[in-house]
Amino acid sequence: MEASRGNLGTISSRRFLFLSVAFWLCSSLLFVYCGHRSERGAIEEEQVLASNAPLQETVAEGLQEENTERKELNRVDYHFDLRFSPETHELTGTQEITLKNNSTVSIPHIYFHLFLNAFEHENTRFFDQGAGRSGVTAPYPYATGKVEIVSITSPDWPGELREFLAKTTPGDQSDRTDLEFKLPKLLPPGGELRLRLIIKSRLPKLVERSGFSGEFHFWGQFFPKVAHISRTGEQRHFAYDSRAEFFSNFGDYRLRLETPPGWELAGTGRITQKHEKATSTVWEIEAKNVHDFAFALSRELEIEERSIQGHRIRLMLHPRQEWARQPTWDTLERVLPTIETALFPYPYPELAIVFPPLGAEAAGGMEYPSLITTGGQRILHELDIPLLEIYLIHELLHQWFQSAVASDEAKTPFLDESLTTYFEWRFLEETRERHSTEPRLAFFSRPAFARFVSLQKPGEPLFREAQAYESFQKLGREVYSRAPLLLRTLANLSAPGEFDQAFGQYAREFAFSHPSRRDFLEFMKTHLAGFAFEALQQASRERWSFDARLIINERGEPVAIEKHGNLDLPITVELVCIDGQRHRQLIKTKESTWLIPSTTCELAEVTVDPELKNLVDENLENNSWRAEAAPRRRLKQLLAVLMNSLWQGLSP
Repeated sequence: MEASRGNLGTISSRRFLFLSVAFWLCSSLLFVYCGHRSERGAIEEEQVLASNAPLQETVAEGLQEENTERKELNRVDYHFDLRFSPETHELTGTQEITLKNNSTVSIPHIYFHLFLNAFEHENTRFFDQGAGRSGVTAPYPYATGKVEIVSITSPDWPGELREFLAKTTPGDQSDRTDLEFKLPKLLPPGGELRLRLIIKSRLPKLVERSGFSGEFHFWGQFFPKVAHISRTGEQRHFAYDSRAEFFSNFGDYRLRLETPPGWELAGTGRITQKHEKATSTVWEIEAKNVHDFAFALSRELEIEERSIQGHRIRLMLHPRQEWARQPTWDTLERVLPTIETALFPYPYPELAIVFPPLGAEAAGGMEYPSLITTGGQRILHELDIPLLEIYLIHELLHQWFQSAVASDEAKTPFLDESLTTYFEWRFLEETRERHSTEPRLAFFSRPAFARFVSLQKPGEPLFREAQAYESFQKLGREVYSRAPLLLRTLANLSAPGEFDQAFGQYAREFAFSHPSRRDFLEFMKTHLAGFAFEALQQASRERWSFDARLIINERGEPVAIEKHGNLDLPITVELVCIDGQRHRQLIKTKESTWLIPSTTCELAEVTVDPELKNLVDENLENNSWRAEAAPRRRLKQLLAVLMNSLWQGLSP
C-alpha cells in the first residue's frame, strides 16, 4: 500500500536517512562476506537446486477471461461536480452514485466509508490507535479534516434521506468514518440504486497521505465511498484504521472540477477536457473500471508528460526537486516493460506520478488506480541508495496487485503488500544490474535489510488480518519484510522461473476481480512445486519459523544437520575436503536430522546453504564449520555486532 511503507513509512525521514547510510556501510561488509562465501569455483554436485531464473522474455499476450463464478457483478459508478477552495482547503458540490444490485439477495442497506472524518478532532478512533503509516504518535494540533454529507436525495424516493444514516463503529459512538445508510425500501436483485449527495470535504494538514502542505493538496479518500458488496450480498465495511483502508467495488468515475486559475492536477483516470477561463479552470476527468479515485492539486509543482510503452505518463514535480526528474523517467523506462512481461500489460491508458514537494513527504508512497505518489532524498540518491527507485517500483507494482488484482487489504494484506514487495525486490535488482554502467560501491540489498528488521521471532501467519496487528509498525515488519523473505526463499529454492511464472499467471487469472485467500491457495496448489505450496499453506495457518543448524560433536567435528521450526524446506550442504574437492548434496528429507555421511577425505569445511538461498534461516552463525575458521568467524561476529547495534538503536 505504500512505497515499501512497512519499512520506510514507519520511521521518520531523518531516522531513515541515518538507517540507510549506516546500513549502506554495513551492507558493504556483508557484500564482501557473501561474495567470498559464494565464489567457490567448480564443484561436484549430486543434486543442486537451480537459482531463480530471469523473468520471462515475452510480453503476456493478454488477460485470461475471467471465471464467471468470481466475476465482478456489483459495480458502483460515481459522478462528481465539485468546486475547490484553496483558502479553506475544501471541496464542495454534488456526488451522484449508481449501484446495480446483481447480488443474489435483496439489499436492505449500504455502508459509506468517510475516512477523512478520522481527522475531525484529536480524540478520534484513528489517533487512539497510535502511530499510523506516517509515524504520527500523538493527536496532531493541525487543521482538522472531515467529510460532510449535507444532503441525500434519490429520484426513486421522495424527500430528504439523511435521516437514514446511522453510525456503526462498535464501542465508539463518536466515530463517523463508517456510516450505515438504511434504504427506504429493499433493493431487489437486478434493481438499481440512484443517489444524489451534496458533500463538503475539508483536508487536514498533511497526514496519512491525505491533506495539504502549503500550496500542495492531495485529495485521497475525500468522498463518501460505498463499501464493497459481494455477489452474495455481504458488505465489507469497517471504521478507518491506520493499518488498512482499501476495499470497494469496481466502477466508472467522472469528475468535473472547478479550480482557481493556475493550478495543476494529476490524478486517477484521464483528463478529457481542460477549460481555462479568466477566473477559473474547469477540469473534466474520467476513469473506467477502477475501485478508487484520488488526485493532487498544486500551483507550485509542474507537469511533464511522456509516452512509455504506449502509455501516457504525467509527472508532477517541484522545480526544486529537479534531481529526481531524470531518475524517475529512467527507472520507468527500465522497469515498466519488465513488469508488463512478468504480469500483464499496464491496465490503464494513463499513469499519474506525484513527487510530493519538501514538507509534504507524508503524501509519498501511496497508490490509487492509475495514480501513485513517490518520494526520496537527494543525498541518498547521490550515495547510490535507491530510495527513489524503491518508492517508484513498489507503487507502480500496486497498479497490478490491489488496483487490478483487487484483494481485500484489510482482511489479507499479504495478498497486496507482500506480493508487491516480493516483485519490487526482484525488479529493483534485475533492472539495476542489467542497466548498470559503472561499478557500485555496495548494492543496497532489500532482502538483507528485511532480514535484520524482521527475523527477531517466529513469523505471524501470512493470512493474518491487518487489524490483528498491534500497530502498523508490527504489521510492516511482517507483511513488508518477513513474508516477502519467505516468498523470495521459495523462489530461490524452486525450479528456474517457476515461482515468477506462477505469480504472473495468478495476476492474469484474477485481474479485475477480488481474489480471496482461498482463491490464492487453490491456484498455487496447482502451479507450485510440492514443498513451496506446503510451506505457503503452513505459513498461512500459523506462526512459522525455520533454522538449519550444523551440529558439532565433543571433538569439534561436524556430525549432523538439524532443521528447526515448522517449515519443511530443502537445504543444500557443501562438503569441502583438505585437497580441495567439493561435494554438494540436496537434502529433501522431511526428517528433522540429517547425518553427515563419512567421506574418504579429511574435511576442511562444511557449509549449509552455501549460496544463501534460504533467507528465512533465522541464524546464519550455525551454518558453517571450518578446520581453521577464525578469520571467517571474526568477520561474521563483526557484522553481527554492527547490525544488532544499529537495529537496537533504531527500534521503535
